[in-house]
Amino acid sequence: MSLKNITISDKGGLNRAQVIALVRQMVKRNKCKIVFIDHLGLVQVSDKGNLAHEIGKTTALLKSIAKELDIPIVCLCQINRSVENGANRIPSMSDLRDSGRIEEDSDCIILLYREGYYQEKPPEGEDVKYIIAKCRNGKRGSFNGKFFAEYMRFV
Repeated sequence: MSLKNITISDKGGLNRAQVIALVRQMVKRNKCKIVFIDHLGLVQVSDKGNLAHEIGKTTALLKSIAKELDIPIVCLCQINRSVENGANRIPSMSDLRDSGRIEEDSDCIILLYREGYYQEKPPEGEDVKYIIAKCRNGKRGSFNGKFFAEYMRFV
C-alpha cells in the first residue's frame, strides 16, 4: 500500500477559527479530499460558556465547513470513562464525552469496542466490534474486525 498526497498538521492548541482556517487552507492548497481531527476535545474553546455548549459550537462549525467545501470531516472523540465501570462496557451514543451536540451534528457515528482493552494482556489480532450507532443516510448495525496493537491497526 502506498501513502501519497497526505498532509499532516500537528499544530496543537488551535481554537475553532484556527482549525477552520487550516481546513480551508489544506483543501485549497493541498487539494485535501478528507480531513481527520484528532481529537475534538483538543480544539480550544472559550472559557466563557459551558463546555457542552462550546463543543456544540465547534461541531456546528465543522459540519458547516464540511458542507461548504464538500468534503467529509472525521472527528475522533472520547467516550465517558463511566462506560468502564458498568457491567456492559459496550459504548453507545449517550457515552460521547462533553456534548449531546456531537450526536446531533454528526451524519455518522461509529463506536469501537474491544474486550481485549479490559484484559491485562490482550491477544494479538484481537476482536473489535464496529458499532454504527448513527448513519443519517444508511442503516445502523455492527460488524466485526480485528485490532493489532503492535501497529495500532484496525481492520
